Amino acid sequence: MRLSRNNNELLTLELTEFELLILRACLRESFAALDRRDFPLRVGVRIEDAAKLATELNALLSSEGVEE
Repeated sequence: MRLSRNNNELLTLELTEFELLILRACLRESFAALDRRDFPLRVGVRIEDAAKLATELNALLSSEGVEE
């Protein structure tokens, strides 16, 4: 895993395929385990924002042919 700052607003995080799959699994589990009302309190972000991130991550993994 490697993190680098490209400018004041943009960071680049390099992960292995396995690390990305772990992150996706954690997102899925948070959606399954947490009530919609409690999600922002427990995670610190709106569930809609987390769902958008999960959707984008799934699309990226799919476009690269990464499967579980």
